Amino acid sequence: MNYSTYRFTLDIHHTKSQISIPIPHMDTAVQFFINLTDGGKPYKMEEGCTAKLFGKKADGTSLVDDCDIIDNGTRIHYKFNEQTASALGVCECEIRLYGNTGRGLTTPSFDILVVPRVLTDDEIMDSRHQFNGSMLPVRAVFEAIDAKVDYVAEEKRIVATKSS
Repeated sequence: MNYSTYRFTLDIHHTKSQISIPIPHMDTAVQFFINLTDGGKPYKMEEGCTAKLFGKKADGTSLVDDCDIIDNGTRIHYKFNEQTASALGVCECEIRLYGNTGRGLTTPSFDILVVPRVLTDDEIMDSRHQFNGSMLPVRAVFEAIDAKVDYVAEEKRIVATKSS
């Protein structure tokens, strides 16, 4: 099994987006492990702290999901569900931490780039598949637009044109 696991660090002193991660549309096998730093030094979350992922998806809908705080308060874990990558395009996200005292902290933003998925002859590929060089995609599916997709075998390339 080859689940897509992304490990990255966000520094709470920075305010602009620090990372963009491409994820296949409707892929639920993705996980994030996020470390926080404070001016470059590891940031430890207090006992009893909770974390939520907040996002605005490309279709204008909101995303609010619980995250787990693991490794003695040093790392945030987020597992994708059906709603996380349901809209093609950019999903602008941030993690909000809530402490026992009612105080909160918002991380810098990061982007999830939800991209079209690829089909092989017999199944949709997602992050559970491991590319071994022999499984070449036969055609791409652009689910957000009405596109005609042709596989040009002699040139070994995919041609996508907007349908009318």
